[in-house]
Amino acid sequence: MLILDIPLTDWLMAIISIFLFLLGCFVWRINAKIGWFTGALETHSELMLRIEAKRGINGEPIKVIWWNPLTKHFPFSGEHSTEAELSEIYLGIPPKFRGENQNWYSKVKLWLSGAPIQ
Repeated sequence: MLILDIPLTDWLMAIISIFLFLLGCFVWRINAKIGWFTGALETHSELMLRIEAKRGINGEPIKVIWWNPLTKHFPFSGEHSTEAELSEIYLGIPPKFRGENQNWYSKVKLWLSGAPIQ
């Protein structure tokens, strides 16, 4: 009869804790699936962009350049309502292929320099 001696509030707290743990696991799993889906969409969009750039405009292919935004800023300045040139397209290198192990200090240093942090 040891179980019956535990107060009701302790039981409720245990049940709520288990429920919150399961909810957290569910949210973590859904977040992982969203991350995978987002990455898959980005890969597809990038591939379609590269295919269309190879086709080009009027048969003339558009140059696609891989760029690491952590080493240098993109070499163009886009402003609102200005026409974009289609002679070159700069693609950012995905973070896993940049070959740089970013710790928190280097990320803060990059953030203070104004470079985009991935």
